[in-house]
Amino acid sequence: MRSGTPAPHLETTVAAARLLQLATGAAVLAAVTVTTGGLLAGPDGRSLTYTIGNGGEGTRSWSSSPFPGWSYGRPAAIGMLLVLAVALATLRVVATRPAVATRDDRVESALRRASAHRVLRAVTGALLFDTGRLVFTTGTAMPDAAPGPFRALGLVLVVVGVVVVLAGVVVGCLRAPDVPADARPLPVG
Repeated sequence: MRSGTPAPHLETTVAAARLLQLATGAAVLAAVTVTTGGLLAGPDGRSLTYTIGNGGEGTRSWSSSPFPGWSYGRPAAIGMLLVLAVALATLRVVATRPAVATRDDRVESALRRASAHRVLRAVTGALLFDTGRLVFTTGTAMPDAAPGPFRALGLVLVVVGVVVVLAGVVVGCLRAPDVPADARPLPVG
């Protein structure tokens, strides 16, 4: 049973600094990916078109779909924003919840760190996984939609997308920090 008054902790002091930085980086990468896809997509919002010429004789045009323009990117962005909002609310709960029944501040701090780690692990993994999927889809569309250097860029984006998806899986599997083993629990009852 929990007792005591809520201990004031800022989310950033509770959370692992590296995981918080990675979550922030994943959110920025997601925003850049969705915005870039939306700006580059064709009018239908789901294809990439590249045209050489002014529309007259000799004009050449390439198009490829699916491409994560606004049709795909907007729902993904909304989902990622919801995940971030829930994560921030959960981190607030972790930071302001009542203290556990212990006289050992190390245990209290370790429990808060572990809780924040689990929240950040889930949100970072989800953001990386979804962003990697969008980057991968962008890369697969580029070789069909554009000649020359865009084909090489497409291959790079496919590889980056796979790496980002795998990073999301790895982050999702990270182990939470341990609670000090030498701490004795208080008897309940």
